[in-house]
Amino acid sequence: MEQVKKIWSIICNILNAFFLVLLVGLVVVLLYLAIGSKGNGLPFLQNYQLFTVLSGSMEPTLNVGGVIIVEKVDPMTLEEGDIITFVSNDTTLNGKVVSHRILQVVDNNNGRMFITKGDANEDRDDAAAVPDNVIGRVIFHIPYLGYLLNFMKTKNGFFLILLLPRHDYFCWWETISLLKNFWAYVDEKKALKEGK
Repeated sequence: MEQVKKIWSIICNILNAFFLVLLVGLVVVLLYLAIGSKGNGLPFLQNYQLFTVLSGSMEPTLNVGGVIIVEKVDPMTLEEGDIITFVSNDTTLNGKVVSHRILQVVDNNNGRMFITKGDANEDRDDAAAVPDNVIGRVIFHIPYLGYLLNFMKTKNGFFLILLLPRHDYFCWWETISLLKNFWAYVDEKKALKEGK
């Protein structure tokens, strides 16, 4: 029984350290992503920006509520089939940021233009994207993370994310303490039986 308790104690200490490192890492990653999603680029990785997908125009490729990672690229390297993020020239969108697929790259006297369309849209976009308005190429999509990042941008969300790992860690710590107390209770009960 003593051997089992020693092994259990070692396992608990290892798991305790593992969960602490995991929770601290999770908080650091979430804070990093929340800061990067403000639109100024990811800290230490200025060639990348995060955007939350707000419409279903690119579904099922890009889901509403997902996060896309956009890499700044030279617009001259963009090709048909690339998904780009750009400030729209379309009068109905009033300069909103849009992520759509390039249907055609057009080079003419006015320079280069990109004919774009959302995968879920029936028609192509009314206005072509121009290189000056291109933010970058979509290189990665993380479904549903946008909901969490948008919540983290609020005061309540920010403080909850900071406090939640501490709560989880203390719950884990309490579980270990309860198990240790249970083993002590079993030992005490066994000792009382043997003493009679």
